[in-house]
Parts: sequence; structure tokens; C-alpha cells
Amino acid sequence: MTADAALRCQALTVRYGRFTALDGFSYAFAPGRLYGIIGPNGAGKTTLMNVLVGGVRPSAGSVHIRETDVTGLRVPARARMGLGRSFQITRTFAGMTVFENLRLAAQASVFRRQPLWRSARTFPETAERARAMLATVGLEREADRPAEQLSHGDGRALELGLALMADPAVLLLDEPLAGVGHGALDRTTDLLARVSAGRTVLLIEHNMSAVMRLAETVLVMMDGKLIAQGDPAAMRRDPRVREAYLGSDA
Repeated sequence: MTADAALRCQALTVRYGRFTALDGFSYAFAPGRLYGIIGPNGAGKTTLMNVLVGGVRPSAGSVHIRETDVTGLRVPARARMGLGRSFQITRTFAGMTVFENLRLAAQASVFRRQPLWRSARTFPETAERARAMLATVGLEREADRPAEQLSHGDGRALELGLALMADPAVLLLDEPLAGVGHGALDRTTDLLARVSAGRTVLLIEHNMSAVMRLAETVLVMMDGKLIAQGDPAAMRRDPRVREAYLGSDA
């Protein structure tokens, strides 16, 4: 394992009774690199994400953010150390506007405890951050629209903006293109490429075209294990990958 890894895990194992969801997974994720994580359903990809972010405690193994062992830390503590995540299912405050969602995320990144006697409108810094993020994710025109009225693609962009508000050095993305219409795929993929620059990104995605376009390194999982890794072109040719995920006639 490299000492300068942005995120690394050692022998991560998750068991639920007799079922092993993650089986001795080890890897060191380098700073500023985008990793595509692929594999069939049930391969352990989302379980890995849940362990890395702190939502699931491993049965064995460890997680380090840089040189700090965070295995025993929960989600908020890891977030404060620079770990961000977006989810497979969009999670926003549906009744709030796009701007209000982003401003709320900005408040969480600025204040560990916001003074309850002051309105959110009295904090210009959080409003400025929210407006800047609107521009980053391309939602300026949707600022006053309730989040529940967004198209699926714009909803994914909003959730990505929420994950980015704390400016995480490590970003975990769980199927960010799920449900995005064909017409919005290129725009959302371009957005992912743009916001990933300079970060360590772990991308779970079933859209193979997007994975092969975005990822510098592809990790292939099956039955909770890492079975192959390499650049996208090499993974396309690897017979284990073709058989396990892409199909034998890929």
C-alpha cells in the first residue's frame, strides 16, 4: 500500500451471517485519479462504498484517509476529513428550491452548529457558496425551482452539487447516471469529468461507455472480491472481465 494514498483500505470484509458481501478487499487510491468500479449486481460495489464512507462497519479490515485510520469513525467525521458521497437514489429536500438545498449544504460545511437565533438569510457566505455551486453544476436557471420538479438529470446534478459543497478531496459516486435520459447523458458525463478534476474519485456506474470515457483505472469486482484492475483498454480485453461483466461476446 502506498504511503501517499488519498484513501486506502486493507483486507476489508463484511459478513452478514453466512453471506460475505465484501471479501478481503485491499486497495490504495492515489490522489487526483478517477477510478471506475464495475461488476455484476451483488459484486460488493455499494457495500464497499458504504464501508469507505462510514455507513457500514466492516467485520474485518481497515480504512485510512491519507495516514489516519478512520475505521472507527462515522460518516460526519469522515466528511469533515474530506470524504464526500453521492447516492444511487437522489437524496434532496424535495419541497425546498434548488438554491435552498445548496445553501443548506453550505451551512453544514461552514458551521458544525449553526446559531439557532439567526436566519439562514443573514449568512452571506453560505448564499455566495450556493450561487457559485449553481454555476458549477449548471443549474442557475433552476435556482428557484423546487427540487421535486427537476428532471432526473438535473436532480442528479443537484445531488452532485450537494456532495461537492464541502469541497471533498475524495468523492464517492454511486451510479450518478442512473435514470438520466439519453439526451442528458453527455451533459452529465461532461459535468462529472469537470468536477472530478483534482480529486480522487471512485465511480460505480453501469454505463460502460461513461466508465471507459471517464476512468483512468478500472477496478472489477465479483463476489465481494477485486478480480482485475487496469486501464480501460486493458479491462476491455481482459477475459475475466468479459466473462464476469461485459459478456463473453463483448
